[in-house]
Amino acid sequence: MDPSTCGMYRTGAGGAPGTPPDPPGAAWRQKDAAQAPDGTEGAVPRWLARAAGCGVGAATDPEDTMKRMKGRTMKRLPPCWATLTALYALGAAGLSGALPAHAQAVLLSDDFNGRPDGLITNEFAYFNPTAPGARHDGIWEMTSGSFFARGGLGYSGVPDTAAPNAASSNGTDSAVFRLDTIRRDFGDVAVDFDLNNRALYNNTGQPPDAGDGVTVWLRYYSQYTLYAIKVNRRDGGIDLKKKTPPGPSNGGTYYTLAHTTYAVPYGAWQHVRAAVRNNADGSVGLWLWINGRLVLTATDDGTYGGPPLRQPGGVGLRGDNCEFYVDNFAVTDVSDACALFPDTAQYNFETSAQDWQSTGGMITGVAQSAANAFDGCSGLAVHFAAAGPDVRQARVLAPPVPAGATVTFHVWLPASSRLTYVMPFVTEGPASGYRFDGSYRPASQLRAGAWNTIAVTVPPDAATPADVLGVEFGCDGPWSGTCYVDSVSW
Repeated sequence: MDPSTCGMYRTGAGGAPGTPPDPPGAAWRQKDAAQAPDGTEGAVPRWLARAAGCGVGAATDPEDTMKRMKGRTMKRLPPCWATLTALYALGAAGLSGALPAHAQAVLLSDDFNGRPDGLITNEFAYFNPTAPGARHDGIWEMTSGSFFARGGLGYSGVPDTAAPNAASSNGTDSAVFRLDTIRRDFGDVAVDFDLNNRALYNNTGQPPDAGDGVTVWLRYYSQYTLYAIKVNRRDGGIDLKKKTPPGPSNGGTYYTLAHTTYAVPYGAWQHVRAAVRNNADGSVGLWLWINGRLVLTATDDGTYGGPPLRQPGGVGLRGDNCEFYVDNFAVTDVSDACALFPDTAQYNFETSAQDWQSTGGMITGVAQSAANAFDGCSGLAVHFAAAGPDVRQARVLAPPVPAGATVTFHVWLPASSRLTYVMPFVTEGPASGYRFDGSYRPASQLRAGAWNTIAVTVPPDAATPADVLGVEFGCDGPWSGTCYVDSVSW
């Protein structure tokens, strides 16, 4: 195996469970900058166009044939202790509260900051629930391995194949790491977390496999029935899989719904976002983003592995021969489809009008609105009540537009109006004499009932900060209606 192409490997089983490598420091924990995914434009909003993507053909993939059977009956035990019940209620309550328009409700979160260093839970607690010293948690349970808090992070421990005692002081068994939520009521959700994949191991006692790495679970019903998104594989791939019984992989068969390649950045932080959502046609949509970029999507229509998994379930993480840290784990509601694809433009109007205003006259006001959006869930509604010919603007003062930038505007016009032209513009600062840079579009060049994309180029010698950015509208007679501006970016 060539470490230059497959990342960082360790050939030993590591040190004792109580002396793992230091957790990532402040500099190491810097998250990669988000990248906005590409999209389409036109009459269909971009988020909807992106949501229409389907996966590739699937085939059976019994990749887990080398994974050892633990020789135990894998069944969920109900949280029958009063302490667990109380912690469960705390985990489910107090996490949503007042939210801005279209924010995604947080259903569960764990940032690990309030947890003391040490074992959170392990497989011993799962299989020996009443044993003295068993470590139970209000959020997590494990059917294999050990899960620790360390330095404000969640930690897999150094992987080995030793069956752990109550404190995992003799070993972790995290060579096969299976961590899932106690809750099983997650339907249309996104799972977000920060991942630092420290290393893969070759001599844990669990034979190395091309699929070793880190996996996200969605719609987790049991270890036999679930969606598995393999985000960091030993062989440099990413898979969207469905597992259903029966089969050779610990009682089930994996069916690959989509696949792509990915160079795992061992030792660096990655932000992972995985989402699942029921579609109106009876299928299930699956999506994966890494560092803000949509890298893989699939649709489960029941062609492979039986009917789509449409009922709520748990979520979780799996690791194989892998040492890793996680942080900022959160489960959010995405039952509103557009919430899957937030607008990342500088002016996206997702939660407010972002200080845009009207210059008066025929434009009676501007406001954030969910009635129409080019991207994300909301746009800026521009309300008109023209008594006659007029020219007015919807605009924002002192926009942080850099010199030389190309500013892209998206403007939606109703099917019938008295508007004669639209002109997105940037007015430069006083050092440039308030030079006006605009892109004039007569009504004959605009599509009614659709989004129009118009770009304005700011000269490289423009003075900054700019004075004004906005859209100018011209009207030739009495008219009332609403136009929309959205996703203004550079």
